[in-house]
Amino acid sequence: MELPNHKDDLMTFFDKEEFVVACCEQIRKDLLGLTNNPPQFDIHLDEDVLDQLTAQLAVTLTTMSSQQLQQFIYKVDLPEKQYLQAITKQDDMNELSYFVIRREAQKVYLRRKFSSR
Repeated sequence: MELPNHKDDLMTFFDKEEFVVACCEQIRKDLLGLTNNPPQFDIHLDEDVLDQLTAQLAVTLTTMSSQQLQQFIYKVDLPEKQYLQAITKQDDMNELSYFVIRREAQKVYLRRKFSSR
């Protein structure tokens, strides 16, 4: 499997419950210390997982101060170009959430790929 980069690539990974759980845990880990109560993502595997996770993360991001958001983006290791691209759009938190999820999925994927060697 290739490293997830596009939505179609991500969807193949988000078909697996184990991968969804690992991504949610990675996002929560990166949110620790930045929000009072990191979300418990309520994901239903029989529906579009990526859309659900994007919407739930967007809600969390809207509650963060700009400083908290910048710290979170730093912890996620999201490229500045993607961050700036997302915050200039009208639906910025959904776009930013998608970029964060994609980056977190890449981290989960790489960790699994290289830890099995």
